[in-house]
Amino acid sequence: MKPHKSDNYYGLIDFLEKRGNFDLLARKSVEERRTWFGEYLVANEPLELRESQASEPKSVERALRIFMERADNGELERQFAEEARQVFYEGNTFVVWSGILERFLRGSYGDETSRIPVCELVRTMTMKFTSYVEIFEFLEQAVRKRRRFARSVPVEVDYDRAWHGTSPGMLRTLRVVLKILQIILYYIIKQMFLSFVRSLVWIGNRLTGRYTEAG
Repeated sequence: MKPHKSDNYYGLIDFLEKRGNFDLLARKSVEERRTWFGEYLVANEPLELRESQASEPKSVERALRIFMERADNGELERQFAEEARQVFYEGNTFVVWSGILERFLRGSYGDETSRIPVCELVRTMTMKFTSYVEIFEFLEQAVRKRRRFARSVPVEVDYDRAWHGTSPGMLRTLRVVLKILQIILYYIIKQMFLSFVRSLVWIGNRLTGRYTEAG
């Protein structure tokens, strides 16, 4: 049962082809299985996910897909797929570009229907942006949706001066900033209006009290 470290992906395929190996895995403890899964599913370097993925998927990414593809074959396969998925997300370091974040959180490896959300499993993740415009857009969405993970994810900026320095880029930045300012201004005006209404009610109560006393 020792993984083929020369090529974990093909070693895993060979292992999963034999039904008896699932029974061997079932006899192991949960921690023993986690260690075994880690040989196939935890990379030695961060996994970077971006929209224009030029390079081939890493062997650990393909390995998780293999587990998820076999999840519907039986109860053991489903159990091991969920355990493998947990090891994958907890053990790896992810670098996720903002344009692909939503897809990553839904499940990018055939695990869209898994019961535990990705955001509850990932331990180490860095978000990357190509410009400050994207940061403003992300913050605007975070304000609107109150995303829970936005408070704990570190932010890294890859500043593209050639793109960001152009006039269209600057105009786009200003539009996003104005949107954020509009939201802030809306809340300020709302609070001022509520304070004004409370003042009118208070004055009205005072005047009503005086009128009653005079009568």
